[in-house]
Amino acid sequence: MNNSNKIILANTDKTINEFSKRISHLSHKQTSGIQANALLLTPDPNLPISNQISKTLIHNLPDNRVLKNAYFEMFMGLDARRALIKDDNTYCYSPKDPEFAAVSVFLSLQKQIELYLSLGLKPPKQPMFVVINDPLELDNAYFDPERYEIHIGTGSGVKHRGLTKHIAFDLSVANHEFGHAVVSLQAPGGYLFGKLGLAMNEAIGDVLGALVMDYLDRIWYAKQLGRSFDASDLKNDSRIIGKYALPPFGIRKQKNSKKWPEDVVGEPHADGLIIGGALADLLVAIATDGAMLEEQIKLFVKMTLMALTFLPSHKVTFTDMLRALITADKEICSGKYRPVIEQCFAYHGIVLDTTKISAKNILPKNLAVAR
Repeated sequence: MNNSNKIILANTDKTINEFSKRISHLSHKQTSGIQANALLLTPDPNLPISNQISKTLIHNLPDNRVLKNAYFEMFMGLDARRALIKDDNTYCYSPKDPEFAAVSVFLSLQKQIELYLSLGLKPPKQPMFVVINDPLELDNAYFDPERYEIHIGTGSGVKHRGLTKHIAFDLSVANHEFGHAVVSLQAPGGYLFGKLGLAMNEAIGDVLGALVMDYLDRIWYAKQLGRSFDASDLKNDSRIIGKYALPPFGIRKQKNSKKWPEDVVGEPHADGLIIGGALADLLVAIATDGAMLEEQIKLFVKMTLMALTFLPSHKVTFTDMLRALITADKEICSGKYRPVIEQCFAYHGIVLDTTKISAKNILPKNLAVAR
């Protein structure tokens, strides 16, 4: 293969350390870390995994022999065996080893929870068990709120109209499932009730989980990737969920014109495209409002995390999320983004009774090139 086609991820130890320093809630000191091989962002399905491996470090394991910290403990396969350190005292596994996927998911989830905790996520009361390569979950992954676990299965193969074999390599899958965990931690009662609540839960996983982390990874690792990620890239992104798990079109696409109520079909993932489309439009609108793309993405996260706490503890509607975001915007930004919030939601048919633009399919000006 031509070397120009390789994704080079070198010197990522520095990137991880710089990221960790930016997370204000971490008070403990960084140790020297344990060497590891990992995917630090969702890989390109058109390139070999071997070309996309990063040499990195794992920090702050209470017991270096076990891939476990205060937030996550990693398990693998049908027997749910623990992910353990190699005989050479590293986590430098090959992609052929299940531990490689376990390390990659562990680092991705760690970045995610650190970010969210710094922006208002309620701390979990226990570590999450994360099982990867679970053969009982063919072409599937799920979050169990009662047991506080994530299970990521294996794929039957794209040629067989299933997902790719190594679903866990697609880090957006784990990020999506942790989005469900966010709902269980933030929402009153730990759940979004009703059919639209289920759809909203899927949308939160897609937008707050998968898309946000994908965009931030592309910013954080721009030097290693050899290409920048700016506002123009964000606007023109296809917002594909599961681009490695199901190439080339992905599992879902949160760049759409789905509308309430005419596009409701009664299936949570499909109906989640309506509210997810509104949230994804809002993410792009807020993120591209100013020069600091990373900070604006974080603002969206902070606003959404707060909005989840304002949702009702009974049956939830899409309009409830609209109201909650307006309230969060008032608390955080003194109402600066209310017109943008209403426009993004109105484009998908979600309006307040007093919204005057409910009949217009318009979007904020800074989203014009995104369509």
